[in-house]
Amino acid sequence: RIRTLENADMGKVLVIGREAFGSEQGAILKTDTFNGFSRILFLEQDYDTLVNRLGFRAMEHGVRDVKARVPGHPALSGLQENVMQNWRGASTLYEPFFELPNFETSDPAWYWCGFSNKRVWRCGNRNSVASAIIEKPSRGNWQPILDCGFDFQYSPLLEYSDSTSRMIFCQMDVSGRSEDEPAAARLVKNIIEYLSDSKKSRFKTVIYDGDERGSKLLEQLGVDFKSIGTGSISKNSLFVLGPGTKMKDLRPLISQGICAIGVGLEETDLKSILPGELEAVTESVVSVVDKTLGRQPEFTGISNAELHWRETPVIAALKTADSGKNPALQIMRYGAGKIILSQAAPWHFAYESKPYLRTTFRRNLFMISRLLDNSGALMQAPVHSFLSTPPKLARQDLSTGWKTSDETHLDNPADNCWRADYDDSQWDIIELPSYFSHLGYVWYRKTFKLEKSLPDDLTLYIGACDDESWIWLNGKFLGEVTTKTNPGDYWSFTREYTIPAELLNENSDNTIVVRVNNTYLDGGIAGKPAITTRGSWLDSYYIQIPEADDDPYRYYRW
Repeated sequence: RIRTLENADMGKVLVIGREAFGSEQGAILKTDTFNGFSRILFLEQDYDTLVNRLGFRAMEHGVRDVKARVPGHPALSGLQENVMQNWRGASTLYEPFFELPNFETSDPAWYWCGFSNKRVWRCGNRNSVASAIIEKPSRGNWQPILDCGFDFQYSPLLEYSDSTSRMIFCQMDVSGRSEDEPAAARLVKNIIEYLSDSKKSRFKTVIYDGDERGSKLLEQLGVDFKSIGTGSISKNSLFVLGPGTKMKDLRPLISQGICAIGVGLEETDLKSILPGELEAVTESVVSVVDKTLGRQPEFTGISNAELHWRETPVIAALKTADSGKNPALQIMRYGAGKIILSQAAPWHFAYESKPYLRTTFRRNLFMISRLLDNSGALMQAPVHSFLSTPPKLARQDLSTGWKTSDETHLDNPADNCWRADYDDSQWDIIELPSYFSHLGYVWYRKTFKLEKSLPDDLTLYIGACDDESWIWLNGKFLGEVTTKTNPGDYWSFTREYTIPAELLNENSDNTIVVRVNNTYLDGGIAGKPAITTRGSWLDSYYIQIPEADDDPYRYYRW
């Protein structure tokens, strides 16, 4: 155990302990650390750290059963799948039950990727094997050794590699359990032994040929590639072919040991690169269960969940005499080389117009990234940047310490109450959300100091105000939502404002003022106000911008 990295043996495996990145004074790995420690094991970090500090999309969920996605991985040596479930004792990363909110005691809620989503009740931590699980990333060389959760889209044991380092993020609840679990001890031992013996990954030069759909995809996934004709071809080359490729008969080149990947190719493309080799028909295709995934190294880390589509996309389906083969994913081998054909591509799933395809789009992206990684492509990801950046607060709660007064009790409220220096010492103190039952105007004021660890790009979130509202910050009017500005949803419209840096006082008090007009039944502020910032998960390892409905464990109150 070391307290500082100075004079540490860089040849060893660096183990980052449980919740070591969690506090404001959490660990920071400087650039020279990565140059020294090339093998790093991260033990359990909590959800806030995974999301706000490390850039992952993650989930709090007491998982009691995980599946081996890479059964032959050295980290799983001697561990049968039946010992990776229902571990002894209880995990302690989280409290066993949700703390119920004061205002509404029937619907627990949590903040997921910037959204306040309702959650089902937590059922304790007994026998849990993982409490905070990572959504499988697409950008970067990520290998899910284990997976779990909804649609197997999460991983509690995730391996990352690049040209300088290899890291394993172990979110299995291996430490701090209420009882010793032999499988947990064996897992940690295996991981350390694996990292100790591992070598730096070697990557190939990616050469792309095709239209802009394929090149844009490679850019999104972080692949540094060359266009055909601009780079020399060798056995260390990886060809990626997109729709509209101009390549002709690739069989002689592949036979020399070249690997190629075709993504979303059309009938004419297939006839050009593999003349007379296969038949392809453009048609709607139903997703099928592919029983070969676990037996071919090119498909390592891919599950049938990646091949389950929530519609029947129109693709150039591959036809073979073997009815058991997948019409959308096949490998063809020639001599010392091979070509992998992934006929379903992200552009086949128009999730913008069909929101039910959002999950399908993400899973297809992940599958393409796995094919690239397994074939030797290096995908750049900001892992080192996140680990070497000091932690910053992602959200400052402002729901407590509000003061309120009915407008009928005030003198000249329209001229005075919005001012930052107004004397509200005699007003009632409340916590938001809060409602009142009479019609008319009520004022709310909140004075606060800005947390020092907040970044510069800030947003003031108030939430819904029932019914009309007028809002000021430090005496500056931010905006109104009324029957005139929002006739269709003024009572439920989310009040949210981007805050210019010069409007906030860094070292002195800030004051928020909200005037609410209740026009029907009960009125008030329905949200939990907060200062928020741009989520780190938006600029990390995922292509699709999250929406509230992407949280598969959300719970809607009917």
